[in-house]
Amino acid sequence: MQLIKAKNIFMEEINMGIINAKWGGGNIKQTSSYRLTNDTEKNTWNGKANASHSHTKSQITDFPSSLKNPNSLNINYNGTAVCSYDGSSTVNIDITPGVIGAVATRQLTPVHIVGIELDDGGAYIYADNSNIMFRYKTSSTADFSYANVANMASNIGTLNAQVAALETKIENSKVKSVTVTDSAVASESLNSAMQFGHYKYHAALKGTNILNKINELVNQGHTVLGGFLSKGPLNDTNNAANSANTNCIIASFSTYYSCPYQFSVYSDGYQTVRVEVTILYI
Repeated sequence: MQLIKAKNIFMEEINMGIINAKWGGGNIKQTSSYRLTNDTEKNTWNGKANASHSHTKSQITDFPSSLKNPNSLNINYNGTAVCSYDGSSTVNIDITPGVIGAVATRQLTPVHIVGIELDDGGAYIYADNSNIMFRYKTSSTADFSYANVANMASNIGTLNAQVAALETKIENSKVKSVTVTDSAVASESLNSAMQFGHYKYHAALKGTNILNKINELVNQGHTVLGGFLSKGPLNDTNNAANSANTNCIIASFSTYYSCPYQFSVYSDGYQTVRVEVTILYI
């Protein structure tokens, strides 16, 4: 027991020695997270401003009262120096015609031109009592002729209108054409006395489409000159193939405005018969 007690007393003395010991800074290991400092350094740091901060104008002791331009603007009137502006103070200038030597107002004086010569042959434009006149020759040996330019312009306008009307008349006088299709079914069977060779059926084309187109053209003011059979008579197959097959023949026809429109057709079978008639008009 005495041994244990002595050991405890020894250890307490050692601990007290460690607590009360004073260590030199050079004997202590420092890291980036733990370093030694002193009061002087702490006072210096505490007196510093934050990295991000601001100041008022009154806190800046050397703030200038005005900011000048890096280069001055020199103002002259007709080469005479008037003032120089560098931004340090306000400069007022008043530029008038007088100070720069300009004319305040200008009154234009009319210039009267007697005439303008157009060529060496004597062609001439001149003024005569507010009229613009043109002097010219129709040939080198002819006497001078005179014309009022305003009248010439008017005559040219009239001539242009007459030419346009003539062009319209010529265009309207061109012969035009339109092709109309008509059809009927050859459903009438002919007796032996009426048959013509192998044509044993008859179709009567009334020409309604052709008649209506002619009347339409006349009502529009056109003049119908006549017309002609331009295709047929053919059955549907040969008509589609644009064939010259003689599966149908015309026995007779009637005209309207000198244009064939009604047809009596013999057919070699019970079938639709078609014709195309071209109408000529202006």
